[in-house]
Amino acid sequence: MKKILIGVTVILSLLLLVIAFKYFQNPAKINLSANGNFQVTADTQDSLGVAPNTQFTITSDTDIDE
Repeated sequence: MKKILIGVTVILSLLLLVIAFKYFQNPAKINLSANGNFQVTADTQDSLGVAPNTQFTITSDTDIDE
């Protein structure tokens, strides 16, 4: 019984690792629904996502001085 529990734990751990890896491969980019269609993008990113000290850039396809 103990071997089955260890096997299930290992399989679940590997499954969570695969899901986390797929999640972190997504680009660090957020679209904000506002009048200016703002987009927040990480300046640097690796396969694990963004680091705590990563700087972000906000862009808009319209003039934000309005």
